[in-house]
Amino acid sequence: TFPNVSFMVNLQELRLYNNKITHIPLSDLKTMPSLVKLELQGNPLTCIDEQEIFDAFPVLTYLNVKNTELTMYPCLNHSTLEKFYISNAKFQSFNDCRPFLKLPSLEYFELSYSPLNEFPDLAGATNLYQLNLYKTDITTLPNGTNITYPNNNLAKLYLNYHDAQVFPRWFFHKMNKLVHFEAENGATEVLEDYFLFGTEELLYLGFQDNNIQKLPNYTGIQAHYKLKHMDFHDNEIKGPIPSTFLCNATNLEEIELDENEISSVPVDLLCNMETNKLKELYLDHNKLTHFPDGILEFATSLVYLYLSHNDLVYFTNNSKIRQPNKLDRIELDYNELESLGNNVFKNMSKLTRVNLQYNNLVSLPNISGLDPDCILKYLYFYDNDLTEIPVGFMENMHALIFTGFRKNKFE
Repeated sequence: TFPNVSFMVNLQELRLYNNKITHIPLSDLKTMPSLVKLELQGNPLTCIDEQEIFDAFPVLTYLNVKNTELTMYPCLNHSTLEKFYISNAKFQSFNDCRPFLKLPSLEYFELSYSPLNEFPDLAGATNLYQLNLYKTDITTLPNGTNITYPNNNLAKLYLNYHDAQVFPRWFFHKMNKLVHFEAENGATEVLEDYFLFGTEELLYLGFQDNNIQKLPNYTGIQAHYKLKHMDFHDNEIKGPIPSTFLCNATNLEEIELDENEISSVPVDLLCNMETNKLKELYLDHNKLTHFPDGILEFATSLVYLYLSHNDLVYFTNNSKIRQPNKLDRIELDYNELESLGNNVFKNMSKLTRVNLQYNNLVSLPNISGLDPDCILKYLYFYDNDLTEIPVGFMENMHALIFTGFRKNKFE
């Protein structure tokens, strides 16, 4: 039974979670004018009388009813509620409550781990900042032109562990203040062209651990967009990367495409990024047989390049790398490299680590182009087929801390 605490007129927080409360007898309670936080999670509540709850708690800002037995969403109408947790409820739809919220002060809403089967209408939550929809039964995402976001302030949206196979274009159309989006560990197979249109403020996009099979030709990014980090780690992306995929992504600093089945990278992948800020490029654990040497010409800010666990046979550098080059680390281990192009490290004055272990190298390159003031510290050649180290190979490697030639064919 819900305890009668209404005589505590100055009470601000009430924590009753993990009990056996089945209902709140609001009609028996007097107004509690000071209560701002109410925690009821972990109780077998089956309903909430939305007509009376805010009469009893007129200044409530925090309500937690996670892990309850609620089968119907309460049609709340209140001006002060800021944080609302209702995850692990039993209801499936908001059809009986539209608009589902009339909470103009609501900033944080969590509705995860529930059988919800439709994307909620946010028309009444005009100040919503973060929406958590982890692990629901939503299979179809709406076209953004059909969603109402009046005075939209939504900045963070989490759809992790979702069941939606198609991510539609225009979904973000009216989410013009969104800065962080995650749809990780989901069922997405298709990203429609222009699916990022409208995300001017977006900084992070996460689609790792889905079933995406092909990257879209056009993301919809415009030159003034602020996107810095894209994560497509561990999907099923096959074939070549479309040359227009990163078109206009001028502020992108990190892109993760590792653990896919990508077969090739177009030489002009980065050429459309007019003010290239890319610092980290992850292409390891794919099926690359060739990495175009000209691509480094456009990667003027690149610091980390990850190409390990591919099928590369040859790696060279004939590009006219612009100065100053900022490349710090190249990971090329676990490939099929048989040789490296001469001057492969040319103009890479910031390079500190090169990993070439577990390849098929039979000889080392002419590295006369290596900067005399190079700061290379770590150089790995484990498990190759080398028989000798050329005279003068390490002549300019004054900063070298560690190098290894274990399991080669030296006599």
